[in-house]
Amino acid sequence: MLNARPAAAPTLYEGGAFDPEFERVLRIANPGAALRRALTFLPAADLSGAGWLQSWETWREHILAAKLAPVLMSVADHAGRGAAKEIQALDLELHGGLEPAASERSILAGKRLLRQLSSARGERFLTKLQVWSDAGALPTHFLTVYATQSALFHLSLRLLLPGYAYWEWTAAMQSCPPPGGSAPEFSQAVPGLQQTVQTTLSAHRFHAAQPLAPAVVGAS
Repeated sequence: MLNARPAAAPTLYEGGAFDPEFERVLRIANPGAALRRALTFLPAADLSGAGWLQSWETWREHILAAKLAPVLMSVADHAGRGAAKEIQALDLELHGGLEPAASERSILAGKRLLRQLSSARGERFLTKLQVWSDAGALPTHFLTVYATQSALFHLSLRLLLPGYAYWEWTAAMQSCPPPGGSAPEFSQAVPGLQQTVQTTLSAHRFHAAQPLAPAVVGAS
């Protein structure tokens, strides 16, 4: 299970550098080659740096905080307990809540990341998820695999959401950077992100998600 700490937003960036613990999370839960294009956040082309950052803030409020963060925390909880069916149900729930284009990008990256992890680590839990993914019983969103990976690595719960957000930012910046060298720094997104982390941690209260209906087809 992810390490539980008091429900306080972490200090991610201070004195011109990332917090060392946050740097460790980014290093350990690094998707590497699995991250080739934007995930669920994809700003419009040719936005200025300010426009790009505003688009990010809109996504943070309406997608990250409202849809992604609760699922991220719940998947991590269930992964820490080895509850694969619950993770499958959450992945299906997430799949139904995203726009088709964002969902497709997320799944492509999630499948690549899961294959990387299951091949490298050989853990039975990851192997089970891989079998379900190959059979079409698990959509395999990037968020689901990332949260599972973080739980298996025993990474800090308070840094789970910032870590995921960092890779959303990085992937979008690679896919659709602002023109003319006007790209904002991730540190500029930290204040709003810390607010989202605080709200998410307080709501989650370090407990498992509410039970989901077990009506899942195609997994055994």
